[in-house]
Amino acid sequence: MEIIVIMFAAAAAVLIGVHVARHRRWQRAALRLGLRFDQGGFLGKPLIAGTMDGFKVLVTLVPAARAGAHEYPHRSHDTLVRITFPSPLQADVHFSPARSREGTKAAVGLRVIATGEDAFDDVVLSRGRSEVGVRRFLTRTRRRALVRFFGECRGPRYIDANVIVSQERDCLREEAIVAAVRDLTQVARCLVHSREEAAPERTDPDPEGAAAAETPAPAPAATVREPAAEETAPAAAPEEAVSAAAPEAAEPACAALFDPKLSTYDTRRVFERDYRGKEIAWQGTLAAVERSSYDPELGEESGIKATFEIGVIASALGDSERVQAAVRFAPEEAAALESRRGARVTFRGTLAGVDGVSRTVYVGDGRLSG
Repeated sequence: MEIIVIMFAAAAAVLIGVHVARHRRWQRAALRLGLRFDQGGFLGKPLIAGTMDGFKVLVTLVPAARAGAHEYPHRSHDTLVRITFPSPLQADVHFSPARSREGTKAAVGLRVIATGEDAFDDVVLSRGRSEVGVRRFLTRTRRRALVRFFGECRGPRYIDANVIVSQERDCLREEAIVAAVRDLTQVARCLVHSREEAAPERTDPDPEGAAAAETPAPAPAATVREPAAEETAPAAAPEEAVSAAAPEAAEPACAALFDPKLSTYDTRRVFERDYRGKEIAWQGTLAAVERSSYDPELGEESGIKATFEIGVIASALGDSERVQAAVRFAPEEAAALESRRGARVTFRGTLAGVDGVSRTVYVGDGRLSG
């Protein structure tokens, strides 16, 4: 009898330990995202909720999808990530992976609409009430964002006029939760704010829907160019000339970390593997200086956070995005930094973190050079 009691107590202790560890991981993810964490009561399901960039965010656990549960019989829960738009999208639309039945219930009453672009229609199944409305909504930037979102599909996911829903396999850990929420928020921003010309409507019978054929954009390449300097940094003193003459270029790191083919989760993995803790000497245009007492990537140490523009890189959506470095300096560097706003500056420090969504590299122990 005692043995049975001991075995039962041991099993209970293991179960409690697993739940506590899971809750801690989700709590850290919520902190990094600036969202609220709810552990759901004793041994309950964790929940992350709040608002990010104007979008409502919900992360919780749901029963595993049937197909996934069949493939992974020991998996009982998946992680559901839902992003809600502030107001419905301008068209009554519904998107899901091509050749799937995901989101069919949510798309009742909507008909399948082909855009005529094979690279898009082979990946994304579009539904809507108005063919003209859906085609006008699908700008080139939005089409690219949707292809990337559904092309990387690892579980059930869909988008309608109100929400983006993604059911990720298994109970996600801290890094994967942060990456998933940031990825979905980036897609949401694109769907809400993108305003380029719509897709060509060669077969649209509505004369107002006709548009000139657009030239397909070349595939984005992970090339980086430096932003133009607005002011030349002061010359280094003679004794510093050797160390400051040829600072290490930031471009190789930018190209490797923010390759358009990488998800933000992959960006984090590359950073952890190849860059964290590396000492660097980079150049950038000093864009902002602010006091900082806490940063999810740089920690709780008080100091000055300076933002440098270190390059420009082609994104997966075909446009250009600035790459920046957020550098933590000691408080006594405030005056020196303020005096060099807008100038091209060489700075040194230790690589501490990365954010694939905002294209930011975080650097600790910052020091000015020259």
